[in-house]
Formats: sequence, C-alpha cells, structure tokens
Amino acid sequence: MGTPLSRTTTLNWHALGLPWLDLTHLELPFSKQELRDAVTDIHGEKAPGPDGFTGAFYKRCWPTIKGDLLAAVNCVHSLRAQNWRIVNTANLALLPKKDGARDTCDFRPISLMHSVPKILSKMLAARLAPEIHKLVSHNQSAFIRGRSIQDNFLYVQNVIKAAHSENSPLVFLKLDMAKAFDSVSWSYLLEVMEAMGFGQRWRDMVSIIFASSSSRVLLNGSPGAPFVHRRGLRQGDSVSPLLFILAMEPLQRMLTMATERAVLTPLRVRVARLRSGFYVDDAALFINPVAQDFAAVHAILKVFGDASGLWANIAKTVAYPISCSGINIESMWSVFGRILGSFPCQYLGLPIGLRKPRRAEVQPVLDKFAGKLAPRKGRLLNRMGRLVYINSVVTATATFFLTAFPPDKWLIKKMDKLRRNFLWCAEDEAVGRKCLVSWKRVCAPKRLGGLGVKDILCFTRALRLRWEWFWWAEEDRPWKGTATPCDDTDRQLFSSCTSIELGDGSIAAFWTDRWLNGEAPLHLAPDIFKLARFKKLTVKEALSTARWMQGLQRLDSYEQLCQFVGLWEKLQSVNLSYQRDKIKWNITANGRYSACSAYEIQFLARIEQPGIARVWRCKLEGKVKFYMWLLLQNRNWTADRLQARGWPHNDSCRLCDQAPETAAHLTLQCCYARQVWHLALGANGWVQNDGLSTTSVSEWWRIFCTHSGATARIEADLTLAAYIAWHLWKERNRRVFEDKELTPRAVVNLISDDIKLLNEALNPSTTAER
Repeated sequence: MGTPLSRTTTLNWHALGLPWLDLTHLELPFSKQELRDAVTDIHGEKAPGPDGFTGAFYKRCWPTIKGDLLAAVNCVHSLRAQNWRIVNTANLALLPKKDGARDTCDFRPISLMHSVPKILSKMLAARLAPEIHKLVSHNQSAFIRGRSIQDNFLYVQNVIKAAHSENSPLVFLKLDMAKAFDSVSWSYLLEVMEAMGFGQRWRDMVSIIFASSSSRVLLNGSPGAPFVHRRGLRQGDSVSPLLFILAMEPLQRMLTMATERAVLTPLRVRVARLRSGFYVDDAALFINPVAQDFAAVHAILKVFGDASGLWANIAKTVAYPISCSGINIESMWSVFGRILGSFPCQYLGLPIGLRKPRRAEVQPVLDKFAGKLAPRKGRLLNRMGRLVYINSVVTATATFFLTAFPPDKWLIKKMDKLRRNFLWCAEDEAVGRKCLVSWKRVCAPKRLGGLGVKDILCFTRALRLRWEWFWWAEEDRPWKGTATPCDDTDRQLFSSCTSIELGDGSIAAFWTDRWLNGEAPLHLAPDIFKLARFKKLTVKEALSTARWMQGLQRLDSYEQLCQFVGLWEKLQSVNLSYQRDKIKWNITANGRYSACSAYEIQFLARIEQPGIARVWRCKLEGKVKFYMWLLLQNRNWTADRLQARGWPHNDSCRLCDQAPETAAHLTLQCCYARQVWHLALGANGWVQNDGLSTTSVSEWWRIFCTHSGATARIEADLTLAAYIAWHLWKERNRRVFEDKELTPRAVVNLISDDIKLLNEALNPSTTAER
C-alpha cells in the first residue's frame, strides 16, 4: 500500500464498452440528513481509530458536533481539503487468516479509521450503493444488496455437474487475485469510474481520500511509524468494497468480448450462460480444454494485471478438468500455472464436486461447528448465556452450508447433540438428568412454549425456499435456468405457501405448479403425469403445441381416461396473456417470501402456550427468564421429580420441613414462601393476591398475567413475582448444597436489590441524572 505502482498498460475504455450512467446526482453537497444517517449507522462500541472516539460519542453528542461535522465533510465536497491528511489516518490491525499465522501474508490488515473520514466514507457508500447494481454485471455477487455469495456458488456448481452429466469437456479455473485490496491502482480505478459516467467532482473527492490517507501498523497494541498510501484500498472502509468491485468489472467485460470475438471458444455446456463468476478476489472461470483458450486467458489476465495492479496469484490458481479423459491438459496448463486439481474441492468456503458431498467433505463443516461449542466457551456462561450464544453464533455457522445443501439426517443429529450438550451442561455429554426438557420442545418457537433454538431441519428448509422464490421472482440471478438445491419436501412446502397468477405461461411449470385454479395438474391427474413423455414443460410450452399430451396414446384404463378428460376440460378455460407469470407468498401481508414466515409455518400444527411465552416479554434478567420457563413446565429437580426417577432425595420441603417438596408447594404453599410473598407484596402495595391460593404454578402465573391494572403496573408485578419465585428456588438450593439459610426478610432484601439493579440497567439515563 505504501509503494506506488508503475503502470505499463492502460485499457481501451471505448472499445471495452463498460456500462455508462449519468451519475451527476452523486456530486450534490452533503446534507444534514445524510450525515445523521451515517452517524446513526456507526456501531457504538466498535474499536476506535486514532482519534479514540467510538460511535457512541458521535451519537450522544450529535446536537453539539453536527455543524462542525457537516462543515468538515463539505470541505472535501468543495475540494478545500488541504488539511484532510491530518484526520485521514488509520491504525492497521493484523487479523490472522488461519491458525498458526506467522508471515505477513497470513494476516488480513483491517483499518481502524479516524471517525471523521469513516463518516465521509459511509456517506459516499450510501450514495453509490443504489447505483452499483446497474454498473456491475450479474456474475459479481459481493457487496451488492440483493445478491448473495451463494448465487455464484450455485451457478458454478450447476455448470460443473451439467458438464459432467453431458460428458462435455470443460476446465474449471479457480483464480485468486494476489493482495487484491492492497494492490489496486488508483489511476486505473479513476479511469474505470470516468468510463462509467462518474463526474469530475466525485472522482476528485475519491482522489482526495486516496492521496491524503496514511496508516500505522498496530503491533502488540502499539502503533508504529506512519506510512503514506500510494495504492490499494482500505479494508474496513465502507466505500472500498464498492470501489473494488468496480475495479473488477473490466475483467469480466474483457472475457465477454474475448468470447464474442472468438478469441475464446464458446462453451458447449447447455446451462453455461456466463463464463465467469466473481466474489471479491475469488474468481471462477470456465474454458474449453484447448491450447488457444489457455493462452488467451493467460494473456487477458496479464493485460488486466498490468493495467490494474490486480494480478492472479499463480501459486493459488488451480485448474480442474471435467470429462477431459484423453485430453492432454497438463501440456496446455503448463504455460499458465502449476497446480492441476481434482474434484471435490473448496470454492467460496463450500465443497464443490461432481456429486453430492460425502461425509469426509462435510466433516470440516461439522468440525467448525463443534469448535464454536468448545467446553471452555460455555464454562463461564449460565444457561441463558449459552442459549443466546447458540442462537446468535453457532446456528449461523451451519446456515451457510445448509442453505446450499439439504442436510443428511446424520449431520442434523450430530449438530443437535453438540448444541444440546452445550446448552445443558457445557462440558459433559447431556444425558438423562442433565436434559431437563426434550430437545423437540427446546427447538420450538417461544410462542409455542420452546426456547426458540432454531430447529436446523426446519430453519435451513425455510432458507432454501429462497431459491424457489428467486427462480420465480427475479430474472437476473446467474443460476437462473439451472437446478435449485431444494428437495421434494422443500418444493411441496413452497407450493403450499404460494399461489400463482398465470400470465404468458413462460415460468409456471405445467405439471408441478399450482396454476390451474389453485391446483397442479400433477395432483389432478397423477396417472396421466406418469404417462406423459415431457414432465418439465412450462405452461406455454405445454399448451402452445399440445405437447403435454405426447405419450398419452398408452391410455389403457377407464380411470386414466377419466383423468385425461377431466384435465382436458379444465384446460379449455385457460387463456394466456402477454404479461409475466406472477407468484404470491400467501403467509405475509405484502405477498413476498420471508425466511421467518417460512420457518414459522412449519410449526402450524403445534399448540400455542401464551403463559410460557409471556415470560420472554417480561423485564427480567435472562437467567430468571430461563428459570421461569422451567418452573412453568415443572422441570426443575424438586423432590417429587427425583422420586419419580428413583434417585436419592429428601421428601420434605427444605424451607418448611412440613410437607413433600413440589414446585407448587415450594413456590406458593410453603409457610416460609408465604412469609416472603407477604413481605414482598406488602412492600409494593399489594394487600392480597388470588394467585397464591391456587395449587398450580401455571394457574398462579396466568392470574398474575391477566389481573386488571395499567400495563406498567402489570409489568412491575410480573417482574416482582418472577424474582420472588427465583429467590425461593435459590434459598432452597442454598440450604441443600451450602447448608446455609436466610430469614424471609433477608430474602426479600435480596429481591429488592435485584429489582433495583434491573431498573437501573433498563433506565441508565434516569440513574445518571440521579
């Protein structure tokens, strides 16, 4: 980054034909609202840059500093930025890319920027983001809203499988750009932006940011000597990813032109609409196994590297031949690279090959999943902390893989076992008494009485339905026209959740989609479907030349004849229009697919548990919520439950020593518990409560949830009731495991202290004012 790049080549931008837009609106002066949005978008607690201020400072002090900030960013807009280099600084933190990182190439430099240029970068990115999809081709899927890393993976995987099934010779090149973000040429990038329609002022603002930037490397927390940037883009800067994908766009255009002008031979695989796919600096390229194509790609990459500073990393570039038996790939590849690979391999972090991934290829995913659940990570967390960790970190680890591949039963079973062990005991295997609630109940949504842990099978199925939705609703996906990673169950769920409005019939599948008065012909005439020769026709293809009837000359039964006549009569009323087929997601109000609704609909047959679900909306500490969830299901290890299991126990209540210990007795009926309730309720203005006279914990909680009064009063009462129950359980455990006991008044004092701390945590501003 600190060494200038000597360019030896430039590109003919007119001949290259990059997309051009009128982007003069990007050059308007910055408004106060844009500034406010950028400040709001800064994470309040992320590591600060050289100025030492976090985002929380800018949000809290916004009324005071907004004028000065707006003046500062508009200095760059007006090109009066002689002193911008004073603030355009950053600390470079080196993050290891792998375990055991030692060399500089093993680390990823992340810029911890000064807050002011960070805010300016966010404002520029916010302006550029709505236009970027018009400037970048569909085979680039990084950093663009609405596109996904899995779009590229799915397209590449389907082309590889198609070439193998068609026995069509093809070579898959997996390219990696060497130090991509750090080496891109500034002058090249400015030329790209000029060719795409960016105005002079925009390019001048970007030039100011480039030319005034400097960094210090953090080593053991101490910044080194500053160095001035001469090329490359900061990783950690909001606008840098968008500028980088603009820099990669000419390479895609060069490959397209090479195909159009017969420099590269056309691909013979039927589904290969695109020759390349890009995700940041990872590129996938398909070429035919001929010497001409290898030489042409080598020359294109060299010219692109000389012009842009983005050279292919030959050490990491691998060629994977497909159906190339009898072709001397080694001699062709020797002029380009050294490594000739074989399937299966890794692409974008996922296994890719000629068939479904085997256990050995899935094992790294399971190992990574297990690594997130190491016992040392759960040792210092209570159960609620482990629950949050499982939902926010662990399940997301598997989601990336399972969105692209329907999971096998063995994989789900192992993942569930790891999550179950971590939740209930962290260090040991969760068996017998350690699992207080069945895993099926744990994985139910909270409104159904569960903990809200994602059911992996249902959750990943809901995510995979996006492929079916995108296939219908969006035309510009690179994989459109190829197979989606959905199984029959996925498609049946999607079909039951959608309704189709027939237009020209060019999208709806004749046999399998529910386009005929809400029914699919497959279900109306299953025997006819078995006889039909063409089973993947669209409605337009089926009706225009009556191709759906081909193969039906084999009708040989009365039932088949009835089904044929019934289907034929229904088809007579079908009239195609000139509009595109439309689909509606029936579960959401706006008629569009969402993963959340697809997940929830899979629990439709379950019964809601409003009492248990109400616990999660109460203002309580997480550990108290978890205890109340167990209490309302009678899943704590009280004496009656220990007796039912035949385990050693003491029958009598440890608080009063007068009656057998049950959850209801311990919480409501014990004389010690009643003293605590009397003192605690009396201190909060309660004279009596009908819930204390019940013999059921769930009924007691229902009464507390439904008693009359203002909403704030009900919330306060529920908080008080839960903390009383929680401290009664703690007092019971104190006597059992520590042989210590407190008076009812001392327990009430502990309850009051906990509620006071909770209120201070929920209302920090009120506490600060006091």
